[in-house]
Amino acid sequence: EPEAAPFPVDALPPAMATIIAAVSRCERVPAALPAVCALGVVSAAIGAGLEVASGPNRVTRANLYVLGVAASGIGKSESFRHVAAPLVEHQTRLIEIWRQKTFVSVQSELGVLKREIATLERKAAKSAESVERDRWLGELEFKQARATELARQSSMPCIIAQDVTTERLAVLLRDNREVIFSASADARKLVDNLLGRYNPGNTTDESLYLSAYSGDYIRVDRQGRDSVVLNKPCL
Repeated sequence: EPEAAPFPVDALPPAMATIIAAVSRCERVPAALPAVCALGVVSAAIGAGLEVASGPNRVTRANLYVLGVAASGIGKSESFRHVAAPLVEHQTRLIEIWRQKTFVSVQSELGVLKREIATLERKAAKSAESVERDRWLGELEFKQARATELARQSSMPCIIAQDVTTERLAVLLRDNREVIFSASADARKLVDNLLGRYNPGNTTDESLYLSAYSGDYIRVDRQGRDSVVLNKPCL
């Protein structure tokens, strides 16, 4: 096969090119490997925060889908670890704050809300006057809406997803402001999922990835589970 052209690292912003060159030198890997990782990480850092008007009534976002292929043992994991370290550390901090503050506070309020909801249900059931019953139902509706919101906040924050099914990915997107970085140094299980590991007949399962690339509206319905609605997901 003809020798591949070198990756155009010089075409990238100086800070990005410097990191790529440093990882390539320290880990003794081709520059293309950390460069592919860097493109993915930078697109994830931008997330849904930037859109470019790319045509009439059309916008293009910064999210990229990148698949780097290399032989086993060449340094994929090391390259990815160095380049993705800032995002991984950020997620670690978010989870630590959630464990120490958010989760405890949310669970405490949820416990109080459950007791208040039970009390309001009893009052509404016993009320004979329609005006009074409507008042109890109004309060009950507010409390239940707050409980639903708190239940979502009780989920551990996630900005990086790895081995995840399509159904679970939809839930993660919903609970994390519809933005997720799907990334893995070894994407074997992710590829297996896309190729239909959990689907009857081994039909492919890439529809969510296609919709979340362009930000299309998605509704995921599964029997026995709540519907997941995503208005403008970014993957």
